[in-house]
Amino acid sequence: MILLAALSALFRHEDVFSALITGAADGVRVMMKIFPALVGLLSAVYMLRASGAMDALTRACAPSLRIWGIPEEVAPLVFIPPISGSGALAALSVRLFW
Repeated sequence: MILLAALSALFRHEDVFSALITGAADGVRVMMKIFPALVGLLSAVYMLRASGAMDALTRACAPSLRIWGIPEEVAPLVFIPPISGSGALAALSVRLFW
């Protein structure tokens, strides 16, 4: 894939380094825009887990989840995505690795 992109730029006589620098600068600007929201959402998800609220919600909804065939362990993935998709992945990683 990288070789194909390099060959394409070579045949079109484009400045690959300039395009790389421009793309990296745009990426940093996007990251700076979304970083505060991401930190806030991940912090909120972690606080829900640490306070026990997520476990209480999971236990309260466990009978309904079992009817639909959803294991209790993945319940945070059902509850958090409406708030934050990346927060759901963070909740799963905290559950699996900590």
